[in-house]
Amino acid sequence: ASYLSSILAGEHPRYRQIVLVGHSMGGLVILHALLKLERDNYPMLKKTDLKVLTFGTPFLGVQNTESLLLICSNRQVNDMTALNDTLGELGREWTQRFNQGAGQGMRDTPQVPLYAFRGTEDRFVSAISACGHTLSSCESVDGDHNSIVKPSNPNHLAYQKLKQVVTRGRVSATPKGKVGIWVAKLTGDDPSFAAQRSIARSL
Repeated sequence: ASYLSSILAGEHPRYRQIVLVGHSMGGLVILHALLKLERDNYPMLKKTDLKVLTFGTPFLGVQNTESLLLICSNRQVNDMTALNDTLGELGREWTQRFNQGAGQGMRDTPQVPLYAFRGTEDRFVSAISACGHTLSSCESVDGDHNSIVKPSNPNHLAYQKLKQVVTRGRVSATPKGKVGIWVAKLTGDDPSFAAQRSIARSL
C-alpha cells in the first residue's frame, strides 16, 4: 500500500487510469493494499480512476490445504484454507468500504470496480472461489491456473478481456436504493447467451 501511494503521488505525469492486475494470491494483496490506502489516504484514492482485474484469485480460499499443513506450517497456507475468517473479513471490508453510493449519514466510497476471471481448466482455485462472494462480475478465460496469465498472442482471451476493461469508462457509484446491474455474463463468450446479448446491447 505504501508503494502504491508513492506511485499515485509521484512526480510522473498523471495517468488517465490505473489498472491493477493480480494473479492468484496477488489479487488478495491488491485488495489489502487498497483497503490500507483507503484508510491512510482516502482523498487520493477517491480521485484516482482505478480498476482491478484478478485471475484465479482464491477469494474464498483453496480446498484441501489441510494436507499441506501436515508437511509445512506457515501463515500463507493457514490463510488459504477454504472459507477461513481472514478471507471472510477481507471480503466484508471490501464490500463495505468500496463501490457504495453515499447513504444518509454515510460518506461516499471510492469506486474501484473489480473484474474477476477464472481459468476454464484451473484445478487449483475453484470457479466459486475465483469469483468470490464480493464480486459483481466474473468471467472465464482459457487455460489452467498458470496459463491464464501467460497469453501467447493478442487473441488470447485474457488479453482481450484486459483490453475491454481498459477501454471502459469510469464507473460511478450506484445511488442508494438502486440496483447496479453488470451484464458481464451476457457480453461474455458463451454462445448460449446470444439472444440475451443482443437484447442487452439494444438497451
